[in-house]
Amino acid sequence: MNRAWRIVRPVNLGIVALTFVFIRLFLFQPVTKNGSPSLYLQNWEYSLLAISVILITAAGYIINDIRDVEADRINKPDRQFVGSSVSESLAWRYYFILTIAGLISGLFISLRVGRLPLFGVHVMAVLLLYLYAGFLKRVALAGNLTVSVLIAISVLTPAVFEPAFYEVENLSEYQTAAYVWKWVAGLAVFSFLLTLPRELVKDLEDLEGDRLAGFRTFPALAGEQATRVLVICWLVVVSALTVYTSRYLWLFYDDRSFLVIGGVMMFGLCWMMLVLSKPVTLQLNHLVSLVSKLMLLPGLLSLWVQYLIIK
Repeated sequence: MNRAWRIVRPVNLGIVALTFVFIRLFLFQPVTKNGSPSLYLQNWEYSLLAISVILITAAGYIINDIRDVEADRINKPDRQFVGSSVSESLAWRYYFILTIAGLISGLFISLRVGRLPLFGVHVMAVLLLYLYAGFLKRVALAGNLTVSVLIAISVLTPAVFEPAFYEVENLSEYQTAAYVWKWVAGLAVFSFLLTLPRELVKDLEDLEGDRLAGFRTFPALAGEQATRVLVICWLVVVSALTVYTSRYLWLFYDDRSFLVIGGVMMFGLCWMMLVLSKPVTLQLNHLVSLVSKLMLLPGLLSLWVQYLIIK
């Protein structure tokens, strides 16, 4: 039963949940504590929005495992869930239940804020995850970019569904909304930038099985060395942006905590570049993938730091 639960990647879902919690507690609530603007979504409605995203994300992991049964027998036989811990028919049942529940929750929240078109965010996510599992992940870079974009969208979702940050009536509300969108957009950009190399490293982990399954991923087409070069170049760009952002936040808030957070991120980024500078084992590739995932946490920590400064 414990292995069956891992099919939805609880750690990844926990990071999604933590992102929603940090954005609500350390960004939305502090900047609106004086009632200008006033948050539209109540805590329970915001929680339902987070749950809808988590449910659709979990369904995405399941459909991905269903479509990858053959490749996973080679790539990760010890971590294969569909066909092992969970039958394929039961996995499909879980997928449909989670997807429908996520869509219904998203529809409800869209109606609550009076903007039915926002429901398109949930529909788009479901469609992209389905296309990713069945087709896009087999195409070089297309699948990597799809996942990266979806992660960025999940970070933007809390602000997208909160009318208080785009229905502004005066200069004060405009300034508050602009402040919120700068933070949320910044987190979304870093989420995208950190997810793309992680997805490429995961493709490196799965190279053998993907080739045998006929997947045309970037590593399968360009080779391991070219993939490592691409990831390192990408991480150099992320490093430069990290240095710039850390310095900007330090000067803006006059708090060296942001330099410490930036230093932690730079340490992780430099370690990944050093490891990827030469051929590595599957275990090290997996560790690099894990570290790149954890690199999202310093960004959330920066939200907490700015909360301590402005409260």
